Amino acid sequence: MTDQQQTIHQSPVERVVSYQPVQTATGVAVNLYSKATETNRYVKRVLETGEGLLKQGSAVIWPYVQPGLQRLEPTVNAQLDYLGEKAPQVQEFAAQKYNKTSARAGETVGAMQAQAGAAAEAVQARAADAKKAAADCYNTTAQTVAERATELYDNTTKAIEANVDYYLLPASAEDEKELSLVFGPG
Repeated sequence: MTDQQQTIHQSPVERVVSYQPVQTATGVAVNLYSKATETNRYVKRVLETGEGLLKQGSAVIWPYVQPGLQRLEPTVNAQLDYLGEKAPQVQEFAAQKYNKTSARAGETVGAMQAQAGAAAEAVQARAADAKKAAADCYNTTAQTVAERATELYDNTTKAIEANVDYYLLPASAEDEKELSLVFGPG
């Protein structure tokens, strides 16, 4: 089935909805509607109430409007065909603009993601440098403390050994003579 035969079997509403600008506008409206209902509970209540009233009103009015729409359908389809013949570039132009805008948005998002990735890598590199510097500082400090403790231990050991050696050396002959005079021979 050709595109023209396919469009003849579509209702005028389906044909209009299939145009790219209408699809884009509908998508934007649905997105805004969903964001509005998600962010504010009062707006959500008002919109839900409006939807309910619209459904009730449509149910009441539809039986009266439907016969008139069915009579207008061939005329509207003819006008849409005429529009399609005389101005197909309008739909193509809108589709091209939409595609270009989508491509630019995709490129921008890609560039932003690349910049974010580069920034993350830079932050990770800086964090690794800071970690290494902290580890080096810790190691240097630990090494200095260990050297000072070893030096203190060595100096203390030398002082103790000097004092022990001084007091525990065997007594000289003179010292023994003095001690025997005081304590007696022994």
